[in-house]
Amino acid sequence: MSPEEKESFISDEKAKEIERQTEHSSTVRDLKGIVKIAFVVIAVVGAILHLVILNFYPIDPWLFRVIHLAFGAVLALMLFKGSKKSTDKVSIVDWLLIAAIIFVTGYIYMNLTTLCSGSVLCQHQWIPL
Repeated sequence: MSPEEKESFISDEKAKEIERQTEHSSTVRDLKGIVKIAFVVIAVVGAILHLVILNFYPIDPWLFRVIHLAFGAVLALMLFKGSKKSTDKVSIVDWLLIAAIIFVTGYIYMNLTTLCSGSVLCQHQWIPL
């Protein structure tokens, strides 16, 4: 190993310090208890729903996209902190945003034909849920 290569490596102490700082300032929550169980259930239900829709029960592509984004947004709001200073607990703002996502998804599901009436983008055959 050349002297330049030896100098380019950082010491073990410096590596541990960097790792400690990275872990401390992470934006990923350490979910616990009922929130962790809810997160896993939502992720599994979302994966199964995707498989069923894509393989056995096709729905309108716009509705599928909305459902896909809703699952992703809910999981992201539960897993990631809004800032580095946030705690591992899901904040009330995140819960309100999750509720808004669910409301908007339900609204689009209930009113898809009205929202798409006259639109060139939505004119195709689909099977309602």
